[in-house]
Amino acid sequence: MKLSIQSVNRTLMFLFFGSNILFIVFILKITSGKMIDIISIGNIFLNTVFIAIYLILNNRYRNDYNTLIENFRGTMIEEKSHDFKSNTHFFLENKEVETLFKKSYIKSNLLKKDFNDLHKVFKKFIPEDIYKEIGFRGYEKIVLGSSHTKCLSVMFLDIMGFTAISEQISPERTLLLLNIYFDGIGELIYKHGGYIDKFLGDGIMIIFEQETSDNALSCAIEIQDFIKRFQISSIGKKINIGIGINTGEVIVGTIGTKHRMDATVIGDTVNTASRLEGLTRKYGKNIILSQSVVDKMGNPERFSLHEIDTVILKGREQSTKIFSLDDFFVMDI
Repeated sequence: MKLSIQSVNRTLMFLFFGSNILFIVFILKITSGKMIDIISIGNIFLNTVFIAIYLILNNRYRNDYNTLIENFRGTMIEEKSHDFKSNTHFFLENKEVETLFKKSYIKSNLLKKDFNDLHKVFKKFIPEDIYKEIGFRGYEKIVLGSSHTKCLSVMFLDIMGFTAISEQISPERTLLLLNIYFDGIGELIYKHGGYIDKFLGDGIMIIFEQETSDNALSCAIEIQDFIKRFQISSIGKKINIGIGINTGEVIVGTIGTKHRMDATVIGDTVNTASRLEGLTRKYGKNIILSQSVVDKMGNPERFSLHEIDTVILKGREQSTKIFSLDDFFVMDI
């Protein structure tokens, strides 16, 4: 049976004052000195018992309470595993505190799980460069129009003639194949230190932050190798992937409205990479890259490059050399 320390204290206080009031009444009515002595001794004894009971029970209550606090502190602050079980919880007040602690502990774990789940979702939807700048706890720093300039390699890739292919299979199968395709390519992208900025239908815009363009080129080659295996095992039809790569300064920032915004990279470097991807159909090449990509190569001897033309891309006044990249490594080092 659990005690209530408040009820016990009230009862002891009532008995204490009641016995002393009776003592005073008896003293006033009794004239015998011997009887007064006996009653006085009895009253002192009763007061001593009441005080002793009060001190013992309240000390036990405080010890019980301190045990709960220590258990809670060890669990919540020091993150130690504890089930709050104790054999000293004889008081209803501490039992209520224990129940509240347990509920707080469970709620804290649920909130931590929700936080971690939301953190994972946040990283999936926010481009890596923006995530590095603000972090998950800095989401309130995201302001429409905030931006900075960086030198990056930008890759666009797209399935050639995908519309015709999708018309020959069901929408469900089209979506399934796209997800398999994106998942396989995504693993290669992250393997080479890149990240997906956005999906463009059956295409992808990819960013590489390394000082050299080698990772972007290696990734493009492995993507082409993946496609050769993917089309045989999944689609059963021959498909080609056009890849355009460009390196240069871009603006990293947020665009959109106050109700819906997106974090992305924009600029001439991005536009050029997209146009290079479009030229893969014109020249019949799987991978086309600009002179700026070649200039940023750290180990050019690893790759097989061929200059295919000098072109003036839409929106640019100066001509640029473009190169094709064979989808194999000359030398793996």
